[in-house]
Amino acid sequence: LDFYKHLMQLNNPDPDDIFTMSLEKLKLLFNYFEQLMLMGLPNLSQMISIHKISNEPQTIEPALDLPLAPVTFVSGHMQTSDPIKVDFANKNIGGGVLKHGCCQEELMFLSNPELIGLMSLVDTLGPYESLVVEGVTQYSKINYYGYDLRFAGTVPVEDRVNQTIIIMDANDYRGRKEEQYLESNKRSELQKAINGFGGIESSEFISTGNWGGGIFNGDFQLKFMIQLLAK
Repeated sequence: LDFYKHLMQLNNPDPDDIFTMSLEKLKLLFNYFEQLMLMGLPNLSQMISIHKISNEPQTIEPALDLPLAPVTFVSGHMQTSDPIKVDFANKNIGGGVLKHGCCQEELMFLSNPELIGLMSLVDTLGPYESLVVEGVTQYSKINYYGYDLRFAGTVPVEDRVNQTIIIMDANDYRGRKEEQYLESNKRSELQKAINGFGGIESSEFISTGNWGGGIFNGDFQLKFMIQLLAK
């Protein structure tokens, strides 16, 4: 119900809602700069690394004897303490974070504003490309999304962790949902997930979810299986 309410808001934006959401976005960005000032310039020495992986699909014999990755199902949002997260990205990285967009990717960029710099460094993601960004920090907490977005305070210093963000976009199946079951499309998304997860040690826990399963009309179960096979 909340998701469909969000879609209705996107299709029929109210000027007051846009104004309120914009103020909340500014609070999140100002909080980032305030935290940097409190830390002091001498302490801002942490490096951020960006890796682009764009391997194309290869025809190989399936390894049927390999075990699948262990899975833990958790209800709710990704946690501040999760060290590795998946950004359900737009192929134009950042989506509408600096405009009126306010879904999963925009929220991630607002709570981890160091990611916004990628928008000027990385071109549009290709059919198989994913990014692995290491060394970013979440500075702000967020409540809800869309026009109900609210800045929920600062992440305490002791709770901040060195985060790795896997950035991968999903195919847009609005108006053509059945096409996601075509072999070519499943292989494309599988390779994109393999590229993203391939930059992470196989034993490390990755926090992800309904990648491309929202406004892009992806099948939740299919997206889960693609990510499970890729890991």
